[in-house]
Amino acid sequence: IGDYNMNLMAFFTPGQRANAPTFFAGLLTLGILDAVRIWALQQELPFEGVAAVIVTFGSLFVMVLFVLFLFMNRRRDAERGTGLAFLPVLASLAIKGIAVFAIITVLSMGLMGEFAESQGQDMMTAAQDPAFNAQFQAWIEADPERQSSIAAATLAPAFLGFWIPLALFGLWFGSMKPEVAE
Repeated sequence: IGDYNMNLMAFFTPGQRANAPTFFAGLLTLGILDAVRIWALQQELPFEGVAAVIVTFGSLFVMVLFVLFLFMNRRRDAERGTGLAFLPVLASLAIKGIAVFAIITVLSMGLMGEFAESQGQDMMTAAQDPAFNAQFQAWIEADPERQSSIAAATLAPAFLGFWIPLALFGLWFGSMKPEVAE
């Protein structure tokens, strides 16, 4: 019926073969690890500033690398070239970025309206004033709680924007069979 031997090394290292069950188990495992990674980053980090940025983006880079290895290993098992493995990863990163940008834009507009109202101004008029925009930026930066709430609001859309496309590509990649020479 099929090869159901799990190659757990295919989750984390290149140059392996990932049959369909291994591939789907790898996607599930990496998705759970990414959720734990995001949860851990929400907790009080023992560092801030540049170190926090390095940990955040460094852990994302490692996750993206593992996902890329898994997709490459699946294509290798299907006896196809590994170049197309970059497509799901790049598409997912793009969709994740678009989701984060959209959420930040919506939240910023709401906060800008709140700030304009507190200043006794109309947001649509005030938003065209560079001085107002500088004051609004300073208002956001002056409140770490406000910054944290904006960052927290982007987590679910970013996670879903990354993993939903990967799952959809995963259905395609998981169904690949070796090409039969005629």
